[in-house]
Amino acid sequence: MVRISVADGAAGRTVTIRGKLAAADLKRLEHACGPALEQRQLYLQIVLRDGDVKDAAARAYLDRLQLRGARVSRGRP
Repeated sequence: MVRISVADGAAGRTVTIRGKLAAADLKRLEHACGPALEQRQLYLQIVLRDGDVKDAAARAYLDRLQLRGARVSRGRP
């Protein structure tokens, strides 16, 4: 199970994920991203720290967020 933390700032919402993101974690990730996902313009930064994406479902979810305008990076935002 990954650790997910959220920080809101002037540039939008930053969601930091520590550990290997898997399909089992996607409900928690969607909840963490929720307020940003409800906006027409997506101000969302996803930061993968100390891990990566574990399976195809998690990769597909992050890909869809990127198509909507989210930024996904490794390390620090």
